[in-house]
Amino acid sequence: MNPYLLFFSHFLKNPKAVGAAAPLSQAVIDQIVKHLKKRIRLQSIRVLEVGAGIGNVTKSILHLLLPQDQLDIVEINPDYCDFINKRFSAQANLSIHCLSITDWQPAESYDFIVSTLPFNSFEPAFVESIFNHYKKLLKPNGILTYVEYMGLQDIHLAFSKGEKKKIIHQRKHVLENIQNRCLIEKKQIYTNFLPCNIYHLSMH
Repeated sequence: MNPYLLFFSHFLKNPKAVGAAAPLSQAVIDQIVKHLKKRIRLQSIRVLEVGAGIGNVTKSILHLLLPQDQLDIVEINPDYCDFINKRFSAQANLSIHCLSITDWQPAESYDFIVSTLPFNSFEPAFVESIFNHYKKLLKPNGILTYVEYMGLQDIHLAFSKGEKKKIIHQRKHVLENIQNRCLIEKKQIYTNFLPCNIYHLSMH
């Protein structure tokens, strides 16, 4: 199946779980892997990608890895897991795990975590639990990078009332608190179907 048709078909089935109608642009992906590009080339590193989808970000991560490095993918959608397993079957330093990130308990922590989960679709408590889990999975000097579609929260707020509006405010507060404590760098990318904010965080 064409990867973009696969992506769009899952968006039609469950828009909140996918988060967008089109995969991220290369400009966004380049910003996502910005800090990974700066890695120290003499040491091995461990990378975790959460919510890999059809593997477009995965492809750019793999191009930056050395043979001694390790990339773990945690993706909850079985169809995406099957697709990226076939797409990158020749990669010896890639492991794919089809489960929720909150259930992922690796033996070792990571130098980099890349997350493209649609946080603005989740309950505030679940968002907080994911970031707490990321903190446990990340090495003390590690970097967490995540993506947020620009302005979507404000649009949802404008058209929401009552309990739904309260939940959006709570989720926004959770994310802003994390950014205030942990932000290294924020980059805005407009060359994407829905402009994006990319956040680079230090969780420790």
